[in-house]
Parts: sequence; structure tokens; C-alpha cells
Amino acid sequence: MTLLDFPKIRMCLNSHLQKLNNDATRRKVNLTKRWSWCIKFLDYVLESLGKLEDDRWLDIRSQVKLLQTAYGNFSLDGRDKQPAPLRSLPSTVVSDLYDIFDPGSARNPFRSKRTRSRNYLIFLTLLQTGIRRSEMLLLYVDSVNAEFDDSAGRLISWVVLSDLDEDEKPKWLIDPRSPPPNLKNPIARRNLPISEELLAVHDEYLEARPTSNWPFLFLSQRGRPLSMRQVNEIFLMASSALSPDAVRTLRRQGKTNVQPHDLRHTCAVRRLVGYCPNGKLDEKAIEKLRVFFGWHEKSVMPMRYARAYFETESDTVRQDNYDNYVAAIRTVEHSS
Repeated sequence: MTLLDFPKIRMCLNSHLQKLNNDATRRKVNLTKRWSWCIKFLDYVLESLGKLEDDRWLDIRSQVKLLQTAYGNFSLDGRDKQPAPLRSLPSTVVSDLYDIFDPGSARNPFRSKRTRSRNYLIFLTLLQTGIRRSEMLLLYVDSVNAEFDDSAGRLISWVVLSDLDEDEKPKWLIDPRSPPPNLKNPIARRNLPISEELLAVHDEYLEARPTSNWPFLFLSQRGRPLSMRQVNEIFLMASSALSPDAVRTLRRQGKTNVQPHDLRHTCAVRRLVGYCPNGKLDEKAIEKLRVFFGWHEKSVMPMRYARAYFETESDTVRQDNYDNYVAAIRTVEHSS
């Protein structure tokens, strides 16, 4: 404690919180006050150290405040009424999915070259941008842009998330999908940087994309707009090709297969890790996450992911070799 090593302090707090939660559920008792006393004790110690130590304690206290906010509605009353945990996929699973979706892989379960190219782009888009499945299905052929940045000395690329206004839509353009994909809210309209890898895979897919009058980027083999159900089926098929080690890892998280939304969770938690290279979560990191994922200023989602960030401190996800994950996700952070 006196070393003011907050990452270690946070790991201790989180481990204790999980123990309290397990005890409350097993014994059917309310242990909320015990958790409150832990935070108050930490606050008291930091207040006392502040009179003796340097200004580091102010930074620690701000992080403790974030921790308190993230768990502000956490109740240890023995009843399972907490929202489902947000879990980042472990690097072993992510690496396995890269191998499965790779168009040239012998493990790829999809038949045609065109389908493999499309599905690889779907996987990379969801993993590297964290956009929702419905947002991805609203991407148009011209949604991805690239230009050379003289100041940076490199090509920069980005994807535009938007929907056509009613007055911009051709009269014949009536989405045949049920339910039709949509942007969740106006804030969801945004531009997101993408990696060079994602841009290259996008360009390769365009060469193989079926000829169609539909302007949507992702199409079925018959040239019709891809549906949310079809995306789900893609991930079910990919999940059936997972290695035994990856399956065991998923089962430890209570999962039997990978779903599209898991990649959004993975992107969010890993981006939060990237925004906190020294293990220090602050308001600036939370705001970056809010902007990137298109959440309203009053949305509780950033703090739910902050909780996921805290909770993965002591489980196998945070114990992953981060270099392995970076190797799997490759250049995504360089595009930010």
C-alpha cells in the first residue's frame, strides 16, 4: 500500500470483490457493506499518506474514484441481478480465429474463395473496429476511404459509419432484410481509423464481391444484402473449427461458441488497455472509449467496460501474453 502501486492495489480489491460476491451468492447474505468498508479504508489510508508522501496519492485517489464509479451500483446481497459480464476473448481464441478465418488456411470451413474473402473481412472489421453487427451490415461499397498523409508520411484509412437520409435514398432502395440493420442512435454516425491490414483485406474482397445493384458492402453468394442471421451462422461455423485448447478456454468463460458481439467486447477492453499503457485508468481513457464506440455522454456502457477492465486484472484474460495478442490483432493500434 505504501508504495502506491495502484495496479497491484486494484488487483487485490478485485480479487476480494470476487470473493465477497461468491460468498454472498453461496451464503445468501448481503455483503455490500463489507465492500463499502474496503473502499472507505483505502480512501482513509490514501488520505493519511497524502500528508507524508508526494503528489502521487492524488492520482491514486482519482483512480479509486473511477473504481468506485464503475462499481457504483454493485450489490453483494446474494441475488444474481447484476448485468451479464462483458468479457474480452483471450488471445488464444483470437489467434485461433485468425487462423480459421484466413482465406488460405486449411482450417477455413468456408467453401468458395469469395465467401472466404468476405468472411475474413467481416471478422477483421468486427475485431479491429468493435462496431456492432448491424452497423457493419450498413456499410456501403464506398464507406472505406484512404489518402496519403504528408505530415505523417504514410497512408491513412478510415471507415465511415452512417446511414442514408431518406431524401438521399433511391426510391427502389428498400432493405429486404428482416429485421433491417440500423444505427443505434445519431451518435453512432462516426469515422473510425482502420489498419493497413484491414484496408488491404477490404480491397481484396471488393475484387471478389458479387456484381450487384445493392450498394451494401457485404452481400450473400446470391448478391443480396447479408443479414444478421447469416452473420451469426458464419460465427457458428467458425466456432465449430476452434481448436480443443480454444474451446476449453471459452468454456472457462461459460461460453460454447464465439458470437459477433464478443469481438466488440474484445475490441473495447483491449482498446481500454491500449489507452492505459501504464495500467492507469483515468477519465481521459474513458472519454476516448466513449467517442470511439459512439456512446451518449449519459451512457453507462463506458463504465461497464471499465468494470470489465478491472475484473480481467485477476483472470486468465489479463494474464495473457500481451505480445501474443498484439501479434494477432496486428496493426490496429497504429491506425488510431
